[in-house]
Amino acid sequence: MRIALLISQLTLGGAERQLVRTAAALAADGAGHEVFVLANHPGLGAVEAEAPPTLPNLRFDALAVSGRRAKVAATRHRLRSFAPDVVVGWLRASWVLGGVLHEIDRRPSLYLAERNALASYPPTWRRAKVLVARRADRIVANSEEAAGEWRSVSSRFDVRVAQNFPPPRRAVATRQGEGPRRLVVVGRLEQVKGIDVAVRALAEARGAGADLELVVVGRDDEHGAALQRYRDLALSLGVDAAIEWRPPSKTWLDDVAGTVDGVLIPSRSEGSSNVLAEALAAGVPVLATTGVHAPRAGMAYAQALAGDPTDLARLLVDEAWTASRVEPGAFDAWEREAADQAVAAWSR
Repeated sequence: MRIALLISQLTLGGAERQLVRTAAALAADGAGHEVFVLANHPGLGAVEAEAPPTLPNLRFDALAVSGRRAKVAATRHRLRSFAPDVVVGWLRASWVLGGVLHEIDRRPSLYLAERNALASYPPTWRRAKVLVARRADRIVANSEEAAGEWRSVSSRFDVRVAQNFPPPRRAVATRQGEGPRRLVVVGRLEQVKGIDVAVRALAEARGAGADLELVVVGRDDEHGAALQRYRDLALSLGVDAAIEWRPPSKTWLDDVAGTVDGVLIPSRSEGSSNVLAEALAAGVPVLATTGVHAPRAGMAYAQALAGDPTDLARLLVDEAWTASRVEPGAFDAWEREAADQAVAAWSR
């Protein structure tokens, strides 16, 4: 089978790395797949570096163009040359895929990946996702919970599950010395990510005598309005001076290395969390909520009830989050399981 994977983002983030890891797993399966990765990325070497270099049936090509028409035309030309049986892309980029597949000679199957739970999106985004998904031959979610959401939308969806590949293991230093405990929160500045829960929990924990601060690294999709709301909330609770607000960053873990004690994930609802996986892989303590999908067995971390700032504050005061641990071999087992699921989900 000939499989083409499209990376349409100009930045090589976690989602794009997952597609490259998927391509490598398909090429290494031994089933004779020919795998083609077309990356709209200026540094193709960075994309290729994410995959093993010794797979003759895995090849890469660059698509460094901008603008919808140019992108669609260039992608269509490359796909005509490769003649894939299946085209794979992220659901968010499917407007490109739709334009590409409309005019090539032999329409391949369209498989779309979705990395987040539907509930994690605002209502307008959810409706748009569902409309786009109806054009796909298959949807691949990264958890059973997320797949169940898609099946509940329509029984006509062919939904499979392929969990995320684990991030590479590495050591990242935490803060040393005296002073307040500092935890970093990473995510979009919106209700489903529980930023307000984190702010309220911080106020309760500090009121109970805990010496705590937060570093919030997040994207504001409301052009500053969301950030202002959360800053106003922090000000009203008297914790504005205990929170540092930072812009989004793909290298957030390296940015905060040596300056924080742990990671806080206060989400009300989330699929498989890249932030959680990256923190555990780096040996950084984690406090999450029950709204976050645990990556797999053998990885222990403290959990508070989703949406409950009082329960979260209790764990902050008790410092239960410092007991995070990963059992030996857990990441190796995760790697093997993710590769098996990728082959099963993305092959016909």
